[in-house]
Amino acid sequence: MRNLITITIVIFLILIGISPVRASNSLGWPMFHGDAARTGFSESKVPSSPKVLWEITVSQLREFGVNDFEVQRPIIDQGKVFFASSQVFAADLNSGEIIWNYKGDRPDFYPSFLAAGDGRVFVTVTNSNKLKNMSEGFIYALDENDGRFLWKYQTQKQISHPSPVLAEGKVFIGDESGAIYAIETNTGNLVWKRQLEALWIHSSPAYKLGIIYVGTETSDTGDGKTGKGSFLYALDAKDGRVLWRFESDWRGYDMANFIHGTPAILEDTVYFGVENGWFYALNKDSGKVIWKKIITKGTRTAAREAAGTGLVGVSTAPALGYGKIFVGTWEGNFVALDQKDGTTIWEYNYGNEGTDSSAVLADGKVCFGSHYLDFYCFNEKNGKVIWKEKLGGPSAALSSGILVVPNDLAAAESPGSILVAFSDKGTSGAFGPVKAKNISFEQYYPLAFVLVMAIILAIVIFWLLKFKRITLKKFLIIEQIAIGYAQFQRLRAKRAGFILDGIFLSIIILGIFVYSHYSQLQKTGLQTQLQKEGKIDQATGSFIDKDEPAKYIEYQAKKYFLDGSYCFKSGLLRFAVSVKRVNGAAAANGSDGNTMYAVGEKNNPTYIDSSKTNDSKSDCWRQKSP
Repeated sequence: MRNLITITIVIFLILIGISPVRASNSLGWPMFHGDAARTGFSESKVPSSPKVLWEITVSQLREFGVNDFEVQRPIIDQGKVFFASSQVFAADLNSGEIIWNYKGDRPDFYPSFLAAGDGRVFVTVTNSNKLKNMSEGFIYALDENDGRFLWKYQTQKQISHPSPVLAEGKVFIGDESGAIYAIETNTGNLVWKRQLEALWIHSSPAYKLGIIYVGTETSDTGDGKTGKGSFLYALDAKDGRVLWRFESDWRGYDMANFIHGTPAILEDTVYFGVENGWFYALNKDSGKVIWKKIITKGTRTAAREAAGTGLVGVSTAPALGYGKIFVGTWEGNFVALDQKDGTTIWEYNYGNEGTDSSAVLADGKVCFGSHYLDFYCFNEKNGKVIWKEKLGGPSAALSSGILVVPNDLAAAESPGSILVAFSDKGTSGAFGPVKAKNISFEQYYPLAFVLVMAIILAIVIFWLLKFKRITLKKFLIIEQIAIGYAQFQRLRAKRAGFILDGIFLSIIILGIFVYSHYSQLQKTGLQTQLQKEGKIDQATGSFIDKDEPAKYIEYQAKKYFLDGSYCFKSGLLRFAVSVKRVNGAAAANGSDGNTMYAVGEKNNPTYIDSSKTNDSKSDCWRQKSP
């Protein structure tokens, strides 16, 4: 029977760790570039062709009162797509149906970039959609399920470019004052603020193993180097303490060394590009250079001109995976570099529009948008174009085989698809509103899996307890091991998922059920333990009280023990009762409030009067042949 228990435990742990559970937690895209380390990598499948699953159009959003149709950096969490376009929206991942929208609490409400976690959606907000008119910055927290406003925190200056990152129960963000903020996700209270040596921060912070990494920018007056460099900072996530900083190289006085793009961390290395064309691989713990190289050909730029044709370098987050680094440049090249030494493996020229798109990497494909031109999906090994669509260049999001891409060209085209979801389950038709909700068994598979698991667990545990193959104590120990293992899977996957939450809930419910039914177990244990303690008369099998002779009821050639254990039909555990005197006769009070009387002589009652209980209660007396 030990083997049976061991096999049961192993099967249970395997079921927790199999792909449906892991997929639910590893295939989300809850913040910009996929995860807190900003790797851009997903375990999801990527659509093999641009089949449209659903889309959200300009005309649809106009019905909500939206008049600004720029969408950047959508995110995906808990089966919902979150994006901002004058308002904050949540849409169903599988159908594109809008679930809720939040219009803001002020007339000058302009949301931009988002992150999701801890049951909340965090949004950067400014007071204008024009860079030159921005003067205020906020982080808003909304309820993830219904869009209800929870709290907001105002930063010193506007938040123009960075996306928030979530880690350790805090949301981290930088602003135009050159400061980094750590704000408690539950309350909106400031945990710490660190002023960096920077004119402003446009880089989104990244997080890995207790450290925040963020790039800074200094002033470029147009006359060349100002004497102040731009740095990549490593900060302690607990208190904002500066652990190290690295100054990016200059490349001529007219090419500022702005670190506008977001760093990405994989294993022991942090990777990032600079707007003058330098690209770096640094040790994440010390900031020491592992390798560096110039990945652009241009030698002159006006880096202060955002999205200008003079830009040559990197303004985005590199995507990391398959031993490569994938990053686009404003010069018009998408390059794949070797992670070990920066060697160029392949490159693709997509025109002179440049890019502010950070690539999505998964399933042997890398998907990337050029600025106001096409959106591509390449073969990651050789750079061969698998498919492309005319969508413009914002960063996409990927989850559960669905690739969600913003369309920078939407406002110029009618009806104009502002957000398009591609999937192998989609259709090959042109962009247009979805006529019917796409429903498939797969979207209900997680729920079915949880329910089947709960039923199997209930049957196995019931059988083990009934036939005394496992004790309550052992069951609770196994339960804690299973919960611990599932929590490990949750942490490994970096976020909570529906499957694990469902399994946790099932385990908790089962634990409560078993505990409530077995809470009255006799403290002295089972019959074998009672025999060892001398509390069972081995000749008669009767319970022996310390100061009384054996107490049992002999009725119809069978003995019924009054032994104070739980009632479990045909099992070894017995109903908790107590023996007392009632008018000179022995009696037993059931712990559920019913009374069963033993009538006859004090030390040898002859039969049971069960008139005050039903027949099933009489089975609560353990039977023994004389």
